[in-house]
Amino acid sequence: MRKIALIFGILLAVLDSRASIGIINGLSHELTGAPGEVIQGYIEVANLGKMSERVTLSASDYSFQSSGEIDYPEAGSLKRSNAEWITISPAFADLAPKEKVRFMFEVRIPDDDTLRGSYWSVFMVEGSAPLDTNVLRGMLTMVNRLRYAVQVVTTIGQTGLRELLFTGVGVHREDSLTLLHIDIANPGERLLKPILSAEIFDTGGQSLGTFQTAIKRLYPGTSSRFTLELPRLPKASYQALLVADCKEEDIFGTTISFEITDD
Repeated sequence: MRKIALIFGILLAVLDSRASIGIINGLSHELTGAPGEVIQGYIEVANLGKMSERVTLSASDYSFQSSGEIDYPEAGSLKRSNAEWITISPAFADLAPKEKVRFMFEVRIPDDDTLRGSYWSVFMVEGSAPLDTNVLRGMLTMVNRLRYAVQVVTTIGQTGLRELLFTGVGVHREDSLTLLHIDIANPGERLLKPILSAEIFDTGGQSLGTFQTAIKRLYPGTSSRFTLELPRLPKASYQALLVADCKEEDIFGTTISFEITDD
């Protein structure tokens, strides 16, 4: 047992000493342009660890639904993918500890007047470094890899329909909280970033307060579940005034009813 513990301790020490990468300038890049325009940007990556790290980039499409499904299909396969518009250089880089690199990218928007709204894809940024084979020779080793999905969005000026739909409601108890789940879909043509707020009313019309979620990104054709943390409500029926504030004068609202059926 002592020998096994010693080997396990060595393995943990090696894994803990492995390099890790960080994205310096954000996990999303939003660019606005016109058909035929060329826009440039960059993804800055740092080696935050103590070992040399190889960083590689690869393109992918990206989609998600309120059911929890997240999909990264082949680049260029989605209708609103901009992956084929983008070139990036370099495709990989070897970083010494604490070193940084900028991966420059160029977005060439097709000269097509039918383009409207937002188009997007992601770059999968992955770091890896070799384990010390002198320490782990003959042992079963683990490869620790860290990967980020960096979103690149291209929106064609002010074009595109802005639209949100409230598609589902759910409620459940968790410890001292009542969690109100609201599913929202974006059937429009532009990226929207709503903050959802809800004012809750009891059966007598008395306001119990206004509650808010963090901001979320909704691409055209995607949906997401927003969760509002309410105080633990007693068994009763309630109404809520929902407001999804997307800024830029894009505000969507509705009223819903929900019921707490047990304590």
